[in-house]
Amino acid sequence: MEVWVMVEVDNSNMRQLVETLRAEGVAYYRQWAIWLAIGSASGCTALVALATKLPNPNFAFYVFLPSFWAFAVGIITAALSILFSSLRMSSAAEHFAEAHNREQFNTAIKKMPEFFSSPKSIADEQNRPRNQLIEQSNKSHLRAEKAWSRHTLWKRGQNVSGAISAAAFVVGMIWPIAYLSFGGLLVPK
Repeated sequence: MEVWVMVEVDNSNMRQLVETLRAEGVAYYRQWAIWLAIGSASGCTALVALATKLPNPNFAFYVFLPSFWAFAVGIITAALSILFSSLRMSSAAEHFAEAHNREQFNTAIKKMPEFFSSPKSIADEQNRPRNQLIEQSNKSHLRAEKAWSRHTLWKRGQNVSGAISAAAFVVGMIWPIAYLSFGGLLVPK
């Protein structure tokens, strides 16, 4: 006959490691989004500087127009990505706070006896404090679920806007290089 013994394990080191890695991940993502915004702004500035030094700046601006648009999209979506990241974290914090409140209410409910009586009105009166806690627990549960839904929505927005920003930066960088590589001119013939 096998006997299983539950050993209590201290998970505080693991919890701290997970929290540290999550915080690092958030910091790296924020740095990446900022880098994309700065890179796009710098690319746009470099193209403007190049175009103004050419004999026909209007023609050069026209040639670089796709890059300008790509860099603009990259800057805007990088900013949106950071905004969505912030909103995601706020929604996650709200979710965990409401889930904690719900658990506190549920703990208090478990400590309170439920009364039954033949005239239901007597039991209803005695169960009123308990029923109020149940109602508060249910409200906390609904708020926690709504917050998690918003968290998921903001996470998707963050991922999509980050991907668009990265793609726009690449397009902004590749367009002038590809144009010149395939024989494009920066001055009209």
